Amino acid sequence: MNVLQPLEPLKAKKSPRHSPYTGLFIETTVQLLVYGALSVAAVATLLRLLPYHLSTQTKLAEIRQEIAVTEERVHRLRDNFRHNFSSDDPRRTMQEQSPRIDPNRLQVVFNETKDQTQ
Repeated sequence: MNVLQPLEPLKAKKSPRHSPYTGLFIETTVQLLVYGALSVAAVATLLRLLPYHLSTQTKLAEIRQEIAVTEERVHRLRDNFRHNFSSDDPRRTMQEQSPRIDPNRLQVVFNETKDQTQ
């Protein structure tokens, strides 16, 4: 019967040179290598994107300058449009736009007077 047989003492398995922290050391080393590789890849990608970013910023500055010039032109044209189509004084606008002279306008004529002291 198996019940009466003495139990064999459990033998502790000892592995030479293996520390309980070996697994943790390997895991940490692998993590550091992976994170280091990812960091190097990220920095390399950023360095490759830097010239593109700088050229885009230059183009954006040029576009902003063109927008400012165009807005100034639009403002000038809008004022001119308001002036030409305003209902305040249509006669004045017509006179500015036409070479004709208003018939009610008085003409000023300069006469040359001769000096009598000659």
